[in-house]
Amino acid sequence: MEIPMITIETDSDSPTLLHIVVSGRLTHQDYQLIIPKINRIASHSDVGEIDIYINAIALIGWEPRALWDDIKLGFKYSNYFNNIAIYSNKKWLANLSGIGSWFVSGNVKHFTDSQKALNWINDKT
Repeated sequence: MEIPMITIETDSDSPTLLHIVVSGRLTHQDYQLIIPKINRIASHSDVGEIDIYINAIALIGWEPRALWDDIKLGFKYSNYFNNIAIYSNKKWLANLSGIGSWFVSGNVKHFTDSQKALNWINDKT
């Protein structure tokens, strides 16, 4: 059995940028860590201001309840997201990123290079 792991950080220079690193299989409990951070950021943000960098290079997948949590979170804050950069080497996650972009007002982009993902998410021009 894989041990799920998630770390969430915000940048003091950019309080609307959230860095998430996931590994293993995401669980409902993992989303209980993510949701309060996004709630807090959204409560201090305008629509279209939240940027998220997700390092999913070691992600295996989601438990069904966690996938449902992800869908609900996306719908709840769909207008708050500006850019979501997903870094992984998995084709299924690239495809899922494309589908996910239909449900949020911002941009969702998949990267196989971490630095390119970080450059894109940090580009404010």
